Amino acid sequence: MRKQKRPSKTKKPSKAVKPSEAVQSTGDAAREEVSTALLPIDGQIPLPHCTLKETLEHLYCELAAVLAGHHIPGTAAFFEEELPGMVYDVAIGAGWLPWPPEDLQSEAVGEPSRLHGKQVVILGDYKVERWYRDSFMALLDEWIGMHTVPTDTRERRIERLPKYTNEKTRQDMLDAYIKHEVEVNSRKEYLDPVTRAAPPKMKEIASRAGVDYSDFNKWRRGPKHLKDSSEKSHRISLLLLYDERQKPKSQLLRVESKSRIALTKHPQHPQT
Repeated sequence: MRKQKRPSKTKKPSKAVKPSEAVQSTGDAAREEVSTALLPIDGQIPLPHCTLKETLEHLYCELAAVLAGHHIPGTAAFFEEELPGMVYDVAIGAGWLPWPPEDLQSEAVGEPSRLHGKQVVILGDYKVERWYRDSFMALLDEWIGMHTVPTDTRERRIERLPKYTNEKTRQDMLDAYIKHEVEVNSRKEYLDPVTRAAPPKMKEIASRAGVDYSDFNKWRRGPKHLKDSSEKSHRISLLLLYDERQKPKSQLLRVESKSRIALTKHPQHPQT
């Protein structure tokens, strides 16, 4: 994807602009307001008909499907680095995200490197600070994971799941998963301290497993309420033991329909 030319600016802003302010406008005026001080990306920023996170997720899946149709090798590096970079380039061109700091784009700044104490990495056609790339990648984390898992891995994992469980063993699995999630979030510098320390909510865990909250509660009460051999139990166990996340079909259809409208409303700016 060819690197886009940054519009010229006649006056530098005196203060940083919030991501919500930069995303709400897709014209050149928004570009002129963007400061070199970026803030962590808020995936819940509203775009027309859906959120920023939903739009980026759908764009990632659409690009993956198109490139798969052209027999592009689906390596882990492709799904974890190249494809997210393409999504980021489109987000910049469409005005959903602010321009990266201009001082990082110098050819003298390599990758990875440090500039004035900042750790610089590549994201798409641009250079950004590592914490900013991490905050962007977090928005696509679920779909990156789903595209990088080999097709036969799920079957092998299901074979290794406990054949028989009880209420206590299921609660132990859940407690271990929550503890791991808190530990992982504690290392994410782009999250605020409260979010880092907060354990995931039960409804969020059910959503990650791709099951209804009522079915998740049945699973927690033991195999008498939801058998170990059921598909729903498999989904929950795969999440807790292997962090294999699912996307509910109803949510996927909603994201696709809303994101298609957003992509139509906000096409990329012509490259110059």
